[in-house]
Amino acid sequence: MLVNSRIKKKQVSIILRIIVTLFMISLICVSQTMALTLVLQPGPGANDGSDLGDMLNGKDAGVFNGSGNSGNNIGTARRQYTQYNSATWNAMGYYQFDFSSYLSSTDVITTAELTFHHLYLSAKDGQGNHRIWSQVDENYAVRGVQQAWNEMDITYNSQPLSDSHYSATSVVYPRALTWNEATAGNLLWADVGDDEHTFAIASVTLDVTGLVQDWHTGVRNNYGLLYQTTDGGSYNAQDGYVISSDALNEIYRPKLTVTYEPVPEPGTILLMATGMLAFTGARRRKS
Repeated sequence: MLVNSRIKKKQVSIILRIIVTLFMISLICVSQTMALTLVLQPGPGANDGSDLGDMLNGKDAGVFNGSGNSGNNIGTARRQYTQYNSATWNAMGYYQFDFSSYLSSTDVITTAELTFHHLYLSAKDGQGNHRIWSQVDENYAVRGVQQAWNEMDITYNSQPLSDSHYSATSVVYPRALTWNEATAGNLLWADVGDDEHTFAIASVTLDVTGLVQDWHTGVRNNYGLLYQTTDGGSYNAQDGYVISSDALNEIYRPKLTVTYEPVPEPGTILLMATGMLAFTGARRRKS
């Protein structure tokens, strides 16, 4: 009877250890399905060429070949020219977001969205009156960048290579706002122009999940992205911009929102399971 009793205790102990281990593994598996969100919407940073586009230090720059600007750097502007009238009047923006310090290599990215605030300015006409429009539509595209670049020395002439677009969007600008309307809406005028202009602001969000997943898994290096209009034509003194990370009002700065599921390293699961087995084994020896 004593032997049978010991056998039964041993069997109960083994079953208990298995149950506890399975329970811990199930908790880990459940935690993997809990989606978390990472938001990168950095500010100006040092603006000395060292900014990487992480949580605090924005990395973006505009390039433009019109009006003799093809060799000029536009890395600290609060708004970046992004429009295309012709081959000799072409502008676009470069952006980079570095999330490598915030995600584990085993985390699974499920969605990634890029948010820009577009700005459309219109100068006064020949009679000194503001040009007012009801609506403006433009098409834009995101392209992956293939080479490293520095926001403080990139120019139109020194642009890195880029590839076919990952995502496209249509930007619909609302009715133009006057200076008084902007002030009433609590906008920071220094970010958008001066009282010589009317303007409209439009927020757009693009799906860049595929591009960000490739960066995270190492399929391609994260050299950032290029954002430019795919439309051409006459703008009639109306200029398109994207508000940059150097903007005074942080709500208008470029933003990358990444949703991901945390997945522990295989070694972590094994370590926890081993620890629970050792714990239950120690309890059995004490009993």
